[in-house]
Order: sequence, then C-alpha cells, then structure tokens
Amino acid sequence: MIITIIILLALTYLCYACFLVKPKGKVEGLSDRYVLITGCDSGFGRLLAESLCQQKVNVFAGCLTLDAVQELNEKYSTIHAFILDITRAEQVEQAYELVHKTLPKDVGLWGIVNNAGILINGFTDWLSTEDYHRIVDINLYGTIRMSNQFVPLIKIAKGRVVNVASILGIACPFYFAPYCVSKAGVIAFSNVLRREMAPFDVSVSCMCPGLFRTPLSQPAKILEELKEKQSKLSQQLQKTYNQKFFTSLEESLLAIAGKASPEVNKVTEAIENALFSIAPREFYYIGSDTWIFLIISYLPYSLADWLLRKFLPMPNPNTSEL
Repeated sequence: MIITIIILLALTYLCYACFLVKPKGKVEGLSDRYVLITGCDSGFGRLLAESLCQQKVNVFAGCLTLDAVQELNEKYSTIHAFILDITRAEQVEQAYELVHKTLPKDVGLWGIVNNAGILINGFTDWLSTEDYHRIVDINLYGTIRMSNQFVPLIKIAKGRVVNVASILGIACPFYFAPYCVSKAGVIAFSNVLRREMAPFDVSVSCMCPGLFRTPLSQPAKILEELKEKQSKLSQQLQKTYNQKFFTSLEESLLAIAGKASPEVNKVTEAIENALFSIAPREFYYIGSDTWIFLIISYLPYSLADWLLRKFLPMPNPNTSEL
C-alpha cells in the first residue's frame, strides 16, 4: 500500500514537472510582431490594445463603433483600428484583406485574440432560441469565423491564437444558460484547434476568467436588463416568477456583481503571457473565484449543485402557480 502511494506521488510529480511547469521567458522583437484583437471598443479588448501599443506591438483593433475606431487611430500610432462585426462574413473577409495588405512581405500575423463577446442571461423558460442564436453567433461562431479566416496568416508566423472563454463555460450556475453554452463551445473549439495546430507550431490558448468589473457586469446594466426581462414574461410566468422572486433575484445578482474583481489587468496580463511567453499555457484560469468553480466542476453532480446553490443562492419561484 505504501509503495503504491509512493509510486502515485512520484507519477503525479513527474506529470506536474513535465506538463504543467513551463519554462519562463518572452519572445523578442515585439515591435516586429502583429496582433489582431476583436472587441476593442471597451473592456478587456480596449485595455489589451492600449497595453500592447505601449510595448510597441503593431495592433489591428476590430471595433463595432466608429467612435472607438477614430479614438484609437488618433491616439495611438501603432494601432490600426477598423470596423469589424464578427457575425458578418463579409466584414471578416474585409478584415483579412486589410491585415494581409498591411503586413510586410513574407511576415505572418503573430497573434489573434478572439475577445469580442456579449452576455445574454435569464432563466431557461424566459428565453427563446433566438436568444441562444444571438449569443452563440457572436461568442462562439464569431471566434470560429475569425480563427478560420486568419489561421493561414498565423501559420506563416508560427504564432498564437488566444480565445477568451469564461469559467462559466465549465461551471454552469443558474441564470446564465446562453452564456455558459457559448463559452463551453469556445473551450471545446480551443481544445480541438490546439491539437490540430500543433504540427504547424501554432499555439492555442484559452482564457477562462472569473468575474471582473467590465461593462457587462455593471449594476445599472444588470437592473435595466432584469426589468426588461420581467416586463416581457407571459402572465403565467409572472405568477410563477412573481415580484417577490424578482426582488430576491435582483439582490442576488447585485451581490454577485459586487464581488467582481476590479483588477482587470490580470486578464490582459494573462493574454499577453499567452501571446509572448516562449511557452504559453493551454488554459489560463484568472481570478480566485475560478479555482472554486473549477474544483466544484470535478465533484459529483449532486454535491456540485448543492455548493453552487450555497455560493450563488437562487431565489425560489412560486411553484404553486404553474
């Protein structure tokens, strides 16, 4: 028995040393590298574009709004911002032509950061299939569209693909079904793409941040969306999910938002590590809450469900009104 335990510990250590411990160091010549980032209007994308610019990296910044494009182009000399809606195939193709034309001859694209995303939430019986279509089209299909389009340029540089998922793609609490579905898809796609790109010396990393203070987690936005959802419920659902339920739900969601980390730089630093480390990791779990969710995801389902209800208490609907 003791010998078996010693052997298992030794094997665990060898696995850790061989597969989890990565050599440290950073690639050189950042001023000669070109990186494309989606979703640069605000949030992680905007902060990352500005940070890379300060390091003299050449940045292609995809934005949804003309205001963001003009501001970035006027303020930063090494940022080339342009309009990009990743749900529109023709705009993705135009972005490819722009990047391909701008890159120096025989120089590939060092990195693509698939960051653009939205949040649609609600209980499953509040939502339509169109709600799922909309978020999946951006969060998942947008990531796939961009990756498929730009991988040929990434192969030339033997560069990096960085996909921004979420810990909610692994742990799936109440109220976030569409978001969880879309981010779980990003995680699965990243796993497949990483294995397929390995022969080309292309690294694929997946970001799984926890809850951070971004425009998606602002209390005012949460309350506005909640009131809109309540107003659209059928009369029958309004009996099941009554005012008492919505008051409790509002309190729960605001409590969750209040726990959002203000240290958003941790996410951009992780993305930069994936882009420029000589040995990028396959997955980055960012934020202390991610490790709680990660551990919960490996537990038996009944125990995991119980713990999630403790960490993220769910209000009780009026089950007598069905």
